[in-house]
Amino acid sequence: MTQRFLFFLLFGLTLSFFATAQTAIFNASPSAQPGSAISLQGHFGATAKAYLAKGTSTSSVTLPILVQSANQATVQIPANLGLDLYQVWITDNGQNSPKVFVNQAWGMHFDSPEVAPEGTLRIFGRNLQLSTASPKVRFVASNGTSLDATVQSGDAYSLTVKAPSGLQPGSVYSVWVTNGLGGSVGETKMSKTITAIKAGTDYFKLNVGWAPKLDFYTNV
Repeated sequence: MTQRFLFFLLFGLTLSFFATAQTAIFNASPSAQPGSAISLQGHFGATAKAYLAKGTSTSSVTLPILVQSANQATVQIPANLGLDLYQVWITDNGQNSPKVFVNQAWGMHFDSPEVAPEGTLRIFGRNLQLSTASPKVRFVASNGTSLDATVQSGDAYSLTVKAPSGLQPGSVYSVWVTNGLGGSVGETKMSKTITAIKAGTDYFKLNVGWAPKLDFYTNV
């Protein structure tokens, strides 16, 4: 009898939790062009509404819903909006979900864990360069000092940058990237850090961050 009571108690608490859980988007398409469709998955009902704010705008538009069921919706970006960072959220039963960001720069990893001052470094990820906006990369030291890198070339999936001249060998830096869309909302911090090494000659023309460490040619 006691076990049955506990079972129904836990079952009731579980139902209560899901009934009152915060409206949320767990997964969204990371990139979208004007007029294209994006998929939203999360915790919301089959009659929820989707909204979008372009860039840093505080005004929003209702997104047309193409396909919808509980916890999933396929919505369309209006064709006349223009390419930008899109802030998207769901409203369901009077609750707004936290916003998700479509076309936000997302740096995933580097081609080297180390780089010398003014050395070459490649960053790989998503949405790193879009449209005619100018991507930016900066290195931030543990004390908060921010140093701008020089973006030399790139596309949506990679950037080639020249590291700042002021890097201190032995110091570890966090790296922030933006594709130039969405103002401060569009800038994100990479999960990986990078370590500065002593400057030197890229004798073998490898164009990688750790190339100056190959200095054994000086022994000849």
